[in-house]
Amino acid sequence: LEMRESVKERAKKVNLIGWNGDKEVLEYAVNIEAGRVVCRDIGGSDPERMAPPRVEEYVREVFKGTNISVEVEKGQDHLEKEYPCMAAVNRAASVIDRHNGRLIWLRYSCEGT
Repeated sequence: LEMRESVKERAKKVNLIGWNGDKEVLEYAVNIEAGRVVCRDIGGSDPERMAPPRVEEYVREVFKGTNISVEVEKGQDHLEKEYPCMAAVNRAASVIDRHNGRLIWLRYSCEGT
């Protein structure tokens, strides 16, 4: 994430790759890699950079305009009521807004449903 944003000319390691196989297999592989990039951006970045509010912002941006809806649950009072174990872990962090935890739900809806 940091490399893609700060050093634009080094953002891609590979510019072109050949494929001699089924289109469906290629699309599947590309989609798997896109998911890996999202996971790596969230989990592999600087903890302050990808603090809970930034993760929420990033996930909303990634899935904007797709068949995946993003729902976020947050707030210590809400977590204590609905997710007591998460609230216990979040208790100390909740006093600093940028560390206040989020529960992010991704829901996929097929086209036409």
